[in-house]
Amino acid sequence: MFQGVHRNTAVQDRHQLTGRAPQGGVGRDPVLAGRRRAGRGEAGGPGAVGREREAPGAALGGVEVDGSGLVRPRDRLVHGEALDEHGDVTTDNIRAFDWATHRPLPAGQIDTVTSAGRPGEVFEPRHTTHGFRYVRVEGHPGPLTADDVTGVVVHSDLTRTGWFTCSDDRLNHLREAAVWSMRGNICDVPTDCPQRERAAWTGDWQVFLPTAAFLYDVAGFTAKWLADLAADQWANGIVPSFVPGLAGEAARRGSPEGGMNGSVGWGDAAVIVPWEISRAPAKTPA
Repeated sequence: MFQGVHRNTAVQDRHQLTGRAPQGGVGRDPVLAGRRRAGRGEAGGPGAVGREREAPGAALGGVEVDGSGLVRPRDRLVHGEALDEHGDVTTDNIRAFDWATHRPLPAGQIDTVTSAGRPGEVFEPRHTTHGFRYVRVEGHPGPLTADDVTGVVVHSDLTRTGWFTCSDDRLNHLREAAVWSMRGNICDVPTDCPQRERAAWTGDWQVFLPTAAFLYDVAGFTAKWLADLAADQWANGIVPSFVPGLAGEAARRGSPEGGMNGSVGWGDAAVIVPWEISRAPAKTPA
C-alpha cells in the first residue's frame, strides 16, 4: 500500500508516494493512496489546463508512472475510493447499472499501460480522468518507490476569488472539502462526481453556482457550458437533464431517462444559471 503525493493538472499538482504492502495482497501489486498539493494554476481562458500544488485528500485526475520500471507487456492501474476488508482496492461502491435492465455495469476507472521499455518513459493518461483515493498497480515486475508514481489532480484552470475562515476548524474543514469537491467536478464541464457518472447534470450546476462564483471566477467557464446547453436544447425548447450529451434529441427521447428532460430544477438551468452569473460581482483576485 502506498501513502501518496500527487500533482494537479488542468490545474495540475505533482506529489510523490511512500508505501506499505497491502493486507492479503498475495499476487497483488502496490495500492497507492493520495495526498495532493494545490497552488496557483497556469493562466488560461475557459477550459484551459494549468498546474498547482497543496492539501491532503483524494486525487482527482490520474496517476503518472515512471515507465523505466514498467513491464513490457502491460500494467493495469485500478483507481478506487475505498478498500475492502483485505485492504485491497474495491470499486464495488461506484458501480452503476443499466437503466433498461438494472444490471450492474463495470465500474471502469482502469488504465491499461503497454510500455515500450525505454528508460525514463512516463505514462500519464491524457484522454480521461479518475476520482480516487487509492490505486492498485497490477502486473508490475518489481517494487515501486516514491520516485516512480505521482498522482495528478486535474481540473479547469480558474482564478480563485473567494475565501472563508473562522475560529471553528470543523467549518474550515467543511469549506475546504467543498472547494476540493468543486475542483474534482469542474474539468471542462461541471459534473456531478469525478469517479462514477461524471455527467454534467444541469440541476447540479444550477444549485452550486452561487458557491462556485464566490470561490472562483467561473464566468467564462459557465458561458462556454451555456453554449453547450443551447446546442443540446431540443427543437421545442426542452433542456436535457445533462449537457453536453452523446446522443441527439431522438435518441434521448427514447431512452429510459427521456421523460426526465426538461424537469423542474434541471430544465430551469437555462434561466437560473445566466441569472446567477449576472448576480455574481466582478472580482479582482487578492
